[in-house]
Amino acid sequence: MQLIQYKRLFLSEARSRLKQLEDALLQLEKTPDARQHVEAVLLTLHGLKSDAATMSYLHLANAVHSIEELFLAAKQRKEPVASDVLDHLFMAIDAFRDDLAHIERDNTEIDLGPATAFILRKTSPVALKKKNAVEVPARKEDVYAPLASYVEVSSEQLDAVLSMSNDIIATNQQMQRLVQRNDAGGVRLSSHTLAAQASNLREAVVTMKMIPLKQYFAFISRLVRDLAREQRKFITLEFRDNNLRFERFILESIREACVQLVKNAVTHGFREGESGKVSVVFGFKSDRIFISVIDTGHGIDWVTLKRVAGETDPSVRKARMTPALQDKLLFEAGVSSRPEATLASGRGLGLQLVAQTAGALGGTITAISQSRGRGRGARFDLTVPVTPTLFRALTWRWGPYYFALPLFTIENVIQLTERAPMIGRQSFTYKNKHITVFNLTRTLGISLTDENALVGTVALVQHSGKLVALPLPTSVSEQELILQRITSIAKNKFIMGAAVSQESIPVVILNYRALFS
Repeated sequence: MQLIQYKRLFLSEARSRLKQLEDALLQLEKTPDARQHVEAVLLTLHGLKSDAATMSYLHLANAVHSIEELFLAAKQRKEPVASDVLDHLFMAIDAFRDDLAHIERDNTEIDLGPATAFILRKTSPVALKKKNAVEVPARKEDVYAPLASYVEVSSEQLDAVLSMSNDIIATNQQMQRLVQRNDAGGVRLSSHTLAAQASNLREAVVTMKMIPLKQYFAFISRLVRDLAREQRKFITLEFRDNNLRFERFILESIREACVQLVKNAVTHGFREGESGKVSVVFGFKSDRIFISVIDTGHGIDWVTLKRVAGETDPSVRKARMTPALQDKLLFEAGVSSRPEATLASGRGLGLQLVAQTAGALGGTITAISQSRGRGRGARFDLTVPVTPTLFRALTWRWGPYYFALPLFTIENVIQLTERAPMIGRQSFTYKNKHITVFNLTRTLGISLTDENALVGTVALVQHSGKLVALPLPTSVSEQELILQRITSIAKNKFIMGAAVSQESIPVVILNYRALFS
């Protein structure tokens, strides 16, 4: 009998075990004679088989059992597992992922017979003469999907959260007693205490739900392995996450850019038959994520890129190769050094998408390359600022609309001496600095019933080394907001999300990066 109530836990554990199995097979592929990797595979297979059998998912349990038998035989014979067998084992893992997706969707399994048919071919005397095994088509979106559906939480963290919750309950009970005694001062003090406790609890929960980079990007090792084999290259991956963790929405915003940079390094950094290393390094400092993708290949072919770009743009053909032109060739021109396009690359659009992603997130992308010497290869550095979900903000009302701008983006709020309406003004001078006036109402496509109400209060926003003035009404307040990302407004690049104000009114949080870029 299937234990439906444990299905979510089983799926989470099974996907984690499949990733462990995939990692062990990747290590076994590099060092076929390393017995510890065979032991790791057997332990993982046994755990997965036991879990599947307990849940009565017998197709999966039997398929895993047959692979377990294959590795037990290899262990007893003390022979390395052949590379063609490993290829089919990766296909079997892909089929197992499909099976888990089917279980998650409607609690039924798929036929896993074709996924393990190669085992019968290996063990059958008649089939030993046949070389081709049955291939199971893999769904790449499952193979290279990030592990983001769960996070590991320690019992110590849960105990801390429970303790904070108990403190909040105790403070609330104390407030009720103070209200009954009409102790206004005590209620006010308890209210501040309760707000601080709630903020601490939220911060603890946010920390708990952060996903480790090494977990979210676990699929990168498989991606590099598959690309290298398809293109007949010998590439090793170095992944340095520096034990960083981020919220899921942050990781999702940078995922595609990271994948594209890794694919670009494998595909364009090395020629067929070459060997080398691709390194993916993450860092975090001053509310910014730093991502470096470095390869030890032959470097960027600037000559070919310029020639290809010059075929459609004569000005490029005549221009001198400068850092600005290099950036244009990589991130704007949409050209490729490859003579033909493949499923993996070749149209020169990948780095354009990376640059667009960086720009939309308020970040930057740079590249350096060297074709010879010790530093041979290419390096791409992606920098992305991170917006916290809890912050203090400047809030105001325009007609029926309520807006907010994070305080950390605002350098100063000033009152101009002249009381002339700000709408329609292009610029003004403040402390001998020329400051451009930003027309927010026009950018957002809204109209105000009384635009003359904007008569001199402005917020000075620092952007790209310049000060921009945002006209404000006189009724401006400062308060703490919790950012909520709403799917229905996510397509509007000028809106970061929404929040609820202290007056229980919905507030639109402006995306300062998109507005002022």
